[in-house]
Amino acid sequence: AKKNLSDSYGFIASILEKQSRLTEALELYEKSKSIREALASENPTPNARRNMAVSYIKIADILKSQGQLTEALELSEKSKLIFEALTREDPTLDARAYLAVSYSNIASIFEKQIRLTEALELYEKAKSILEGLVSENPPPEYRRLLAFCYCYIAGTLNKQERLTEALEMYEKAKMILEMLVSVNPTPETKKNLSDIYNIIASILEKQCRLIEALELYEKEKSILEVLAAENPTPGVREDLAFRYSNIASILEKQSRLTEALELYEKE
Repeated sequence: AKKNLSDSYGFIASILEKQSRLTEALELYEKSKSIREALASENPTPNARRNMAVSYIKIADILKSQGQLTEALELSEKSKLIFEALTREDPTLDARAYLAVSYSNIASIFEKQIRLTEALELYEKAKSILEGLVSENPPPEYRRLLAFCYCYIAGTLNKQERLTEALEMYEKAKMILEMLVSVNPTPETKKNLSDIYNIIASILEKQCRLIEALELYEKEKSILEVLAAENPTPGVREDLAFRYSNIASILEKQSRLTEALELYEKE
């Protein structure tokens, strides 16, 4: 009964989190955590410890988004220690994936604290785990996690002005997301792919590789136009307007003024 109650708190909290009702979500995640800590204390089975560590991850994510980095780091370290132990005891796909998530979470906090070398080291650990999991043909979600990990590494390399290496990682992420979209084109995955096109295109534009940048901006625009037609949220419409502006700017540089003007007017 206690486990069911903790699960219910967690399910409701995850919905509230998706609705950006973070204070309410945090309150329910905390209630779920308290129950799971008690259950793990009473009977520290692998599953009880796993559920407790997942609660730590969920709470840390919200705290991180609220800028409470010290508290988020403390919980992320706790989840890491638990999943390191669980992976040593029984290296299931689930435990290894959550260990990779824990490494990534800590790395993202280090990144916010401008501790880039430490962040990169942990992102690399997460990448190694996820590449191993993907080689074992796991569910698509693990491939998505790997794509995100490549993006996190690329973002850190970008901050270190290591653009060539960053671009290589973004390209790896792009290939995975293109494959996932071809298999199951969910709105979320399509949006992830459009974001990658945008990031790579912006780097190429800075390198004055305008033809390649334009090609990717156009691909991103095509996805955003479909998403805007399916579900015209303000965020998607805003992204689409920015993309018209990006493309128009490149067309202007190429002296294709009529086409540029047409897109500026759409914006």
